[in-house]
Parts: sequence; C-alpha cells; structure tokens
Amino acid sequence: LTAARLLREREAVLLFPGGGREVMKRRGEEYQLFWRDDRADFVRLAAKFDALIVPFAAVGADDAYKLFLDTDELLANPVLGPLARGAVAALDGGLDPAETVLPVATIPGLPLPSPFPVPDLRQRLYFRFFEPIDSRDVSPSDASACNALYAQVRATTPAGRCCLGSDRWQHVCCLHSTSPLKRRHGREKSSRHIPRALMPEHTDQNIAIGDKKRLAAAQSL
Repeated sequence: LTAARLLREREAVLLFPGGGREVMKRRGEEYQLFWRDDRADFVRLAAKFDALIVPFAAVGADDAYKLFLDTDELLANPVLGPLARGAVAALDGGLDPAETVLPVATIPGLPLPSPFPVPDLRQRLYFRFFEPIDSRDVSPSDASACNALYAQVRATTPAGRCCLGSDRWQHVCCLHSTSPLKRRHGREKSSRHIPRALMPEHTDQNIAIGDKKRLAAAQSL
C-alpha cells in the first residue's frame, strides 16, 4: 500500500475520505462530500503509524475544471467505455472502473476536450486548516476507538462550511507520521514541528504535501 509505505518513510499523505469515488465526481456533484459510515480505513492507517490527522476544507477546486465527459458518460460511450475498462483491467483486475477512470475535462475557456485535466488558472482556491488530531492513543485493532476518531474528524465538516461561508467546499485529510524525521545533514527534528496544518481532499486536487516550505506556510493560515 503506497500510503503505508509513505507514512513508514515519515512522509505526509493527502487523501479524500470518500476515496476514489469522491475524486471522480459526476456532472452535478460539485462540492458534494462522500463520507462513508463504514469506512474508517484511513483512521486505522493513521493509528498504525501514530500519525497526525490534519483535516482541511477547500473551495474553488471543483470550479477549476469543466467536464466534457464525466466518468459514467465515458464508461457508457460505445467506443471509449470498452477502452477505459480494458485499460483498468490490464492495470489491476481488482480496480473498479467507476472509481478509477478519470473524467474528461475541457480545455479552459474552450468547449473542447483536453487529453489530460487542465485547471483554469483564473479560478481562486481557498483553504481552511483545522487543528491536527493525534492518533497515538488509538489502537488500529480497536474498531470502537477508530470509529470514534473517524467521527471526530468527520465533525470538522460543519466547521469548514461555516468558516468558508459557502456550501461550495471540499473536505480533505492529511496524515503525517509523528516519528522523528532525519534531515539531509543528519540531524533529527520532530515531525510535529513541520505540519501543524498539513493536508490537502478533497487536494481536493490542491496543495502539495511533503514540501516542508509549503507545509510551514500552511501552518501560518
């Protein structure tokens, strides 16, 4: 699992609580959240590596892309659908095309499809970071404790809506290992001094994590 490997290496991980389905939004689903009541997987992952969970909300990302074909429309296309399903099956037969196949976006300012998603750089993005949530006292094998922590992270949703003053927002989480980090010159520094406000979700498609300078800048928001 890539996320586990990154946390083991003391890197930050950005994720969407709703998983791939929350990234592959359909037409008309802008800024909808897809919290899953039975999916506290990222909380168990955080607890396994004693990671900090840094929730944050975002506005603007879903407006930066205009859909030409959403995932359902692409998969239903008689030509593109079989090609997309075949590509997913060749990559990993266990993947669900509905949560794996990217939608086709338009070229910014033009009603033409783009070969890859290109954001409209004129669109502003707004972020609100919340207090980090510590997972060190939670056992990844304790389902009750993991569900309670998941509910705590999920409870930041109303706060994000209020702080950003809009129903048009996205929710993302960042996990960051709390174990010591080694700098290139050999000294150690606790990772707790790096991201007091890490995290991109629903990015949604947004902040680069793992970049210490950007994490420090995010901390000051």
